Amino acid sequence: MRKRLILSGLVCLDANVMLDAYRFAPKAREELFRVLGLIGERLWVPHQAAFEFHRNRVKVIADHAKAYKEASEAIDELRNKFEESLTSAISALGKATALRKEEQERIVKPLAKALDRAAAAVEELREEHGISLDKMVANDPVRDRFEKIIGNKVGKPFDGPTYEEVRKEAGRRVNQKIPPGYADAKTKDDATGDYFLWRQILDEAAKRKLPILLVTRDKKEDWIRREKGRTISARPELIDEAKRVAGADLVILDTESFLYHARRYLGATVSDDFLEQVASLPPVVEVAPGRPEYIEMPIEIYDRAVAIAEYLLQEKRRQYENASEEMGQMVKASSEDGRDLSSEAKYRMMNAKRELDHARQVRDALLGKIAKTASQVVVAIEDPKASYRIRSLIDHVPLRVPSQSGEL
Repeated sequence: MRKRLILSGLVCLDANVMLDAYRFAPKAREELFRVLGLIGERLWVPHQAAFEFHRNRVKVIADHAKAYKEASEAIDELRNKFEESLTSAISALGKATALRKEEQERIVKPLAKALDRAAAAVEELREEHGISLDKMVANDPVRDRFEKIIGNKVGKPFDGPTYEEVRKEAGRRVNQKIPPGYADAKTKDDATGDYFLWRQILDEAAKRKLPILLVTRDKKEDWIRREKGRTISARPELIDEAKRVAGADLVILDTESFLYHARRYLGATVSDDFLEQVASLPPVVEVAPGRPEYIEMPIEIYDRAVAIAEYLLQEKRRQYENASEEMGQMVKASSEDGRDLSSEAKYRMMNAKRELDHARQVRDALLGKIAKTASQVVVAIEDPKASYRIRSLIDHVPLRVPSQSGEL
């Protein structure tokens, strides 16, 4: 059945498969994109998966940057300890044994050079990986590549009435432990996401009359049947529901199995090195969406955002002052002719005051590098796409803004 689904099934990607592209080395990432391109029109991304990809990609990028940062810091810490303890010990040895300076350096220098090589190797790998927040503020090549491959092969969100019906059904299934989704109740306040994904897949498969191949690294008990530690198949309840609701067979493969079978049946170029990278990925741990520790924003973009925030604040202050002056004039006119002319002016002044307070929050959030929601921090630069991406990033701050010299 796997061969049939690889060659003719509806291949549905979960968000975790797409997010893993940020974790792969460039060559492996390119192999993934080529495999997905071979699927053609049968490749499909449920709306829920696309939503979770966009919601979590910044955190994945931030975690990637954090991992390299921690590796570099560990080497620096080791170097500091080395300089403090070993250098001191060798110096004491030199005094105790009349060891010449050249002989002391012959002991110390190889170790120092080894640490320098390790630090350089980490930096080289980081550059080679090509994933960093400062570079992806205005341009995310991984996301852009997915958009090019997937195009319009993304599901639509549920409309209002359907959304409410599906959400109610998801809650019922969680309460009664009907797969999928109930396992998320252990870690999430809202455990409806997996059922949204599942329902969208069933609807699309029924519409297109195709069997379902779901590619996901989610191995929770409400998706996968496991026996004695081995993955056997999708949950029997899901296989039965796919057949009843969509008239479709169902197979769930993890990324490694999908790539292996794509190589075997599609003739895709999938190297053993890529399969090893996939096998070494950490398990998918789904928790409530969180914020990264910090977001690095290039100083030129940060300065531009602050300048715009200051300009908007001045504009809103001017508008508030004008509205206040108009209010005063209206009150005076009302007292002179006995008519209440101030209501509309009062409303405009209150509106102007709210907008002034909002603009001040925006400016203060940027200056203080404090977390604010995207609706509170709206900055505009020349490129509308970049503007949207900056708003998305600011939603996840605290910001970290390196200066031109690299210092904070």
